[in-house]
Amino acid sequence: MELLVPFMLLVLGISDDDPSDVQLVRHPVLFASEAECLKAGEEVVRARVIGEHESATNFRVFCKRVPKPKEFEDLFSELGDASDARRAESSE
Repeated sequence: MELLVPFMLLVLGISDDDPSDVQLVRHPVLFASEAECLKAGEEVVRARVIGEHESATNFRVFCKRVPKPKEFEDLFSELGDASDARRAESSE
């Protein structure tokens, strides 16, 4: 059995009027391939530019793999160990 590691779509918007006005939004859908993700990203940006008249915003699309289950397990284990260590220090 092959493990599917889906892609998440991130859209970065930078205002031409105020370059400090930056928005990074994670699209709420996952994609089976990077190609599907990039295509959806182009559609999302097109809809925002045309539908919402956001032509004064510079958009960038990123597709990143969702972390594998082992990465989540390692992270939660590390967070649990750190939390246990803080509790032990505070009880001393």
